[in-house]
Amino acid sequence: MKRILFFSVVLFAIAEIAKANSFIADINEESGLSGRFIFFQSNTLEDTEVQITLSGLFSAPVNYYISEYPIDESETDVATRCASSETGSTWNPKGLTDTSGCSQTTPSSDYNTLCAAGDLGIKHGKLKTQSVDKLFTDESIKLFGKDNIKGRSLVLSDITGTPLACTNIKPVTTQRKAQAVFDTILDGYAFFQQDIDAVCSDNQDFCTDTTIQLKLKKTTGVGGPNHGYAILNGPCSDPNSGVVNQVYPQSFIWPGTASQYNTCPSDATEQKYWSQCVPGYLSLKHGDITLTTDDYTEAVLTDPFVKMQDVVTNGFVVFEQGGPNRVILECKDIQEVPPSASPPNSVTAPDTSSSSRALMSSGSIFVAIVSLVFVFLN
Repeated sequence: MKRILFFSVVLFAIAEIAKANSFIADINEESGLSGRFIFFQSNTLEDTEVQITLSGLFSAPVNYYISEYPIDESETDVATRCASSETGSTWNPKGLTDTSGCSQTTPSSDYNTLCAAGDLGIKHGKLKTQSVDKLFTDESIKLFGKDNIKGRSLVLSDITGTPLACTNIKPVTTQRKAQAVFDTILDGYAFFQQDIDAVCSDNQDFCTDTTIQLKLKKTTGVGGPNHGYAILNGPCSDPNSGVVNQVYPQSFIWPGTASQYNTCPSDATEQKYWSQCVPGYLSLKHGDITLTTDDYTEAVLTDPFVKMQDVVTNGFVVFEQGGPNRVILECKDIQEVPPSASPPNSVTAPDTSSSSRALMSSGSIFVAIVSLVFVFLN
């Protein structure tokens, strides 16, 4: 029983580390003060990033802080809606009784011992101009666990402490999915999935990685290794994509910045090299695949440089490697599907011992760690 409990705790902990969270707080007051606060934490081990975009700050300098309780959004009077009697005290999950030593010069390593977590303006500086575009990180603000800020409120006040605006902090994550389905020379699909929200729509730096599931086989011809796959710089039907000639040079791969190939290593399967490569050349980053007429080749990839808003309607091409031009087997456009959609057929994790290679993502790391724990317990 102890082993089962320990095993379950390890599984839960790894799953929590692997995911990302983003919250948003929108400001829209009749006074003309408007904008957005974005909170993003990539996983439980990382600091939270905070981005502020505001305009109409005619009472600068302005303080801003996270309060304990949500506001009543039906209340139209700012003074009533944002009063401390409604929002509670500044968010202080550590229960610090003396935060007088907290200031803008306090090292981030001391936030948890000197500062109330919600005192953003004191830690990171008040807003002093009518328009603000500000980005900082804060290790004491949490988007996971019992001390996360979901459902709390964000308050802006002038130098006297009079509230100017307030709003609730909300999670806004949804899923966006798309697929390219092959049915001629090839049979199978490439299925794309990414967590998308208003945060990601405004700033792609806050987007989560895209998961790409491949399940492919040949319906005719001779099978073999060294098959590549890529996202094109436009639909398959676009003459500029190169598909009409059944071959295409590297410059046709999305986003068409061929100069990046000058720095892209010949084997870029380590993620640290990916920023040097054209994002759409997936097989260069994740490895070629073997295609046969007998069985499907399956792979699950995770890619931080592929963003759904950029690649939907572009062509997804599978080709045979060889020389500067690649012989195309088949090209299909990436079409968006409903968030509830699943791949046309179930996909299993790739066998990394075969020629079907995939980058070790958080899922395979998860399996590896779990296996080690199981061996240790036995």
